[in-house]
Amino acid sequence: MLDLIESIPGPVFLAVYLFYAVAVILIMKKLAAGNAGYSGMPVEPTSLSPVELSILGNGTRGAVVTAVFSLWEKGLVDVSSEDGKVKIIPKKGDRKGLNSIESSIYDRASGTDTFLKDLTGSGFAASAENITAAERGRLVNLGLLPDIAMIDRHRNASAGAVILLIVFGGIKLFLGISNEKPVTFLLILMVISVIAAVFMIRKKSMSATESGKRLLERSRTRFSHLNQAESGKSVLSNKDLLYGAALFGISGLAGGAILGELGDVALLDKGLKSSSGTGSGCASCSGGCSGDGGSGDGCGGGCGGCGGD
Repeated sequence: MLDLIESIPGPVFLAVYLFYAVAVILIMKKLAAGNAGYSGMPVEPTSLSPVELSILGNGTRGAVVTAVFSLWEKGLVDVSSEDGKVKIIPKKGDRKGLNSIESSIYDRASGTDTFLKDLTGSGFAASAENITAAERGRLVNLGLLPDIAMIDRHRNASAGAVILLIVFGGIKLFLGISNEKPVTFLLILMVISVIAAVFMIRKKSMSATESGKRLLERSRTRFSHLNQAESGKSVLSNKDLLYGAALFGISGLAGGAILGELGDVALLDKGLKSSSGTGSGCASCSGGCSGDGGSGDGCGGGCGGCGGD
C-alpha cells in the first residue's frame, strides 16, 4: 500500500486525492442522512405559525425578529434607529393573543431601553431558545429540524470523513517530507478538504432537514404574492403579513417596494444580516435565488430564511 502511494507522482496524486475527497464527503453525507425526515404526509405551510417558519428558516434570531415585527404590527411597539442601532420602544395596548416569545420581548422592552442587538445577541438567545422550546420540539417531531440522533449521526460521519481524509493524505505527506519532496499543495488541499467535510456533513440543531427545506420552498411559493412589488401597500393589510415577513424578510415584503411605508421597522432585518453565518440564514432579498448550499436552501422569489445544512 505504501509502495503504491509512494509510486504515484505528486501532480497525479493531487488529482487522485481531490477525487477521493469528493467521494468521501458525498458518501459520508449520504450515509449520515440515512432515511431522515418525516415519512408521513407533507406538512402544509399554513399548519405552522410564522414563528415556527422563522425558526425553520432563520433559527432563534428569526423567531425574535418576527415576534418584534408582530408586536409592531399589533401596535404594541415602535421601532426606531438611534446612533445606528435599532431600538424597540414599547407602547400601551392589549396584550391578549400574544404568544410566549412576543410576551417575553414585550416585557423585556417595557422594563428598559431595549436594542435589537440585545434581543438577537447571546444574552437573550438562551432565553429565546427556552421560550421557543415547544415550537422547536414540534418542528423536530415533524422531521423539519434534526433530532439528537440525526445530529449525532452527522457528527460521527463528519469525524469519519476527516479521519479518512487525513490518513490517506497524511501517508503521502509523510512520504513526501521523508523524501524531501514539495508537499505544500497537498497540505493545502488536505486542509480545504477537511474544512469542506466538516461544513458539508455536520448538521447544526437549528438547520432545516431536507423535509424542512422542501417545506420552506413550498411556503415561499404559497406566499409568493407577499414578495411581489405589484402587491404594494395592500401587503400591510394582508392577513398573512407575518408569514411574508418570516419567509422573505421584512424588507422583502412587496419585493422591497414599500420600504418607505415600513420606515424604521425594516431595520429589524439587520438583526439577521448581522448574525449571518451562525447557522441561521439570509434575512431577505427581493430577487429570486436557488440552491442548497451549506448556508441555506433554495429560495423561491426571495430568500426570507435559509436553513443551513
